[in-house]
Formats: sequence, C-alpha cells, structure tokens
Amino acid sequence: MLVFLLLGSGIWATDFFHGFHPVVGAVTVVVLAFLPSIGVADFQHVGDTDFSILFFIGAVFAIGDGLAYTGFTADAANYLLELIPTDASLAIIFAVVFGITFLLTFLMEGLAVASVLTPILIPYAENVGLPLTPVLMSEALALSSYFFPYQSAVLVTILAEGVANTREVIRTTVVCSVVSILVLLPLQFAFFTLLY
Repeated sequence: MLVFLLLGSGIWATDFFHGFHPVVGAVTVVVLAFLPSIGVADFQHVGDTDFSILFFIGAVFAIGDGLAYTGFTADAANYLLELIPTDASLAIIFAVVFGITFLLTFLMEGLAVASVLTPILIPYAENVGLPLTPVLMSEALALSSYFFPYQSAVLVTILAEGVANTREVIRTTVVCSVVSILVLLPLQFAFFTLLY
C-alpha cells in the first residue's frame, strides 16, 4: 500500500510535467489497491460500497473545472490579488492573501481553489517581490479552514459513510478552523514577519 500511495503522490507532485489532474493519482491508488493478486483490498467488498458519493465529488470538481474553463476563477483571483496592498506590512499582505483564499473556498472545494489560485499567486508574488513561502503558507492555512462540508471532498465522504451527522461535522470543523485562525494564523504572521 505504501508503494501505491507513493505512486499516487508522485503523479500528483509531477502534474507540472504531465498535466494530469491530482484526482488521477488518487484514482490510480484505488485501482491498484483493488487489482487482483497485487492489490491490498478484497475486490468482493466493492459490491458493498456506496458509490453515490462519487457523483457529489464529481460535481464538486465539475463546478471547479467549469468555473476555471469559463475564466471566472482566474478573473476573480486576478481581481482579488490586485487588492493586495504591496506597500503595506507583510502581516497585512499575508492576511489579505489568507482572506482571498478563504473567500474562494466558499465558492468551490479547497483542492479546486488551490489548483486555480496557486498558479496565479506564485507568479504574482514573484513579480511584486513578496516572499513566496509565507504567501503560500497563508494560502495553505486558508485552504485548511472549513466551515461547511462542501468545502472538502474528505468531509463529504465522512458524511456519506454515516459515521457522523452533518451538525457534528460542521460544529467540529468550525471549532477547529476558528482555533486555527485565532492561534496559528497570528503565530504564522508573526514568525514570517520577523523572518522577512
């Protein structure tokens, strides 16, 4: 299984080379895990699996792809990035990047936001002379702040499994996200502001 996961991660990490969507790596891991004689999962259990969640996840990615294809997300990201006050303190800049990413996660799933915003954010930060690592860390913290299940395919999958009800999932994610924003975000801003 470790080899399968490393292969899937390799596909994901080399998307700049082959252009495959990150989902291809995940699907590869699943297919390999279920292959007879080399897979680690028993293929007979596939019949017991509820595949309805795949339709929701497919819809989430289709919305993201549709918004990207029409140019909406690129236009929105570019417009929002122009709001960054490049002459302000680094903490303010990091906060604005966090806020932009955070707002976009309410429009589509986090992975879709990352796949649209990051390729725009990296050249933007380099062109205006912003330190890349803290800018991307601000984006990453925003991408891990969930308030509703539709913001994360993982949360949707948890709900589909029926191990927790929607109210419990939302309450837990909100508490974790608020604590992360109130504790980790200021520490991150302080650390990178002092570092740079």
